[in-house]
Amino acid sequence: MILLFLIIFLQIDKSSFSTVAEFKKKYGDVIKKIGAELNVDPNILGGVVLVESGGSGFENGKLKIRFEVHHFVKQSTSLFSFGRPRSKGHKYRESAGLPWKEVHTKDQSSEYGALDLAITQNEEKAYSAISMGLTQIMGFNHKALGYKSAKEMFQKFSTGHEEQIRGVVSFIKHKNLIKALQKEDFNAFVSTYNGKGNVEQYTKKLRKNIILYRNS
Repeated sequence: MILLFLIIFLQIDKSSFSTVAEFKKKYGDVIKKIGAELNVDPNILGGVVLVESGGSGFENGKLKIRFEVHHFVKQSTSLFSFGRPRSKGHKYRESAGLPWKEVHTKDQSSEYGALDLAITQNEEKAYSAISMGLTQIMGFNHKALGYKSAKEMFQKFSTGHEEQIRGVVSFIKHKNLIKALQKEDFNAFVSTYNGKGNVEQYTKKLRKNIILYRNS
């Protein structure tokens, strides 16, 4: 029912959202319907979608991604490097001897540069190492979302926000997080959805976005 509703009412849309009010105007009815289906406050669902979206799942018409080097290689190599902790200091270069390039520059060209290089080494592993779309779900979660591969997830997410919101719903259901949202147990939700690191900080961010969505 939820997925059918999304297919009917959401258009393929790669636009950005300049304000929370604009996002709510475009997708509020859809999120309200999903909330009713799941018995979850739609303001909470809106906050969940918004908390990592940065305004859109796309930038200049391309799917917004983040290439996580430490998920592509277990140890630094001549082409890919990470620091301590492993989630920091991500760098890449096209060949040994060339200057290192930062992966996370707030410019998607660097994220795609790292991805394109990784694809030449191991395509599926490369797509598994990126987070994608509105809520930046990692490619290695593709099976949980119903995709055959991380590459297929990338291709589907690239069609528009419709597919990305469908993916968010599937992921939440797969993680058995519906009850946490129903009870408004945001710490439990965050620690499972986003990992054990920075739970307090992420929870505050989620609460803030729920309030922004509710008041828009």
